[in-house]
Amino acid sequence: MLCMRLVLPLIAGLWSTAATAQDASHPDLSGTFRLTMRTATEAKVPVIGTTVVKTTSKLLATVTWTGAHYVQTHRTCTVNAIPSRGIAKTVLPPTFIAALPVKTYPLRLSQDAQGWSFDADLMPQSVGYHPDQNGGVMPKDKDNPAIYDWDEDGKPGASVMVDIPVIGQFRIYMVQFSHARLTGRVQSADLVTGKTVMMALDQKTIGADNVLFSSSPSVAPAQGHWAFEMERIADGSTCGDL
Repeated sequence: MLCMRLVLPLIAGLWSTAATAQDASHPDLSGTFRLTMRTATEAKVPVIGTTVVKTTSKLLATVTWTGAHYVQTHRTCTVNAIPSRGIAKTVLPPTFIAALPVKTYPLRLSQDAQGWSFDADLMPQSVGYHPDQNGGVMPKDKDNPAIYDWDEDGKPGASVMVDIPVIGQFRIYMVQFSHARLTGRVQSADLVTGKTVMMALDQKTIGADNVLFSSSPSVAPAQGHWAFEMERIADGSTCGDL
């Protein structure tokens, strides 16, 4: 299935001795940012074959100084997935976007000869199932009690729409596990740039409206679409402003 990488989507602890005191030499990142994340996934999809899905997500991020280190909170606003094989289109329903959790995690800033490095562990994320109810293992069977209606659309797991000419539009039900990290440089107090690193990714299809697509694709992180930018925007901005 073509969107396997859509979720971005998304805390591992971290703080650096270089960032435990806010002073004139330390970049002041407190405020609101537009976070643009790019990722790519190679998926071997039933019927269609192998495709690379390039996903661009826009998130609303707020950075706060705690007195000891920075903490960032983000909310996913939009997710756009483009497969390399144009015969299929993947659409994330609004219920899917709304179900993506708000994340909060510490930031790590470290000073070196080139300036300040930036590191944010976005935490492991499970979609469509409760990992604590299945020993941390992602379930494969739709009847597994760890699976639940994640996006509250009346179907098990998480639902994604796929539109293929001739075949038409149909819904796929899936569960997913992902773990991403942002690593880069503080260009200024208004801009951070770097690379989105996918440390883990797995996905299982647990059902589909079209039986031809009911089996699970093989998915793995791909290269060539991994940059991120955090650009300062006005405090009080909303997803609509992005």
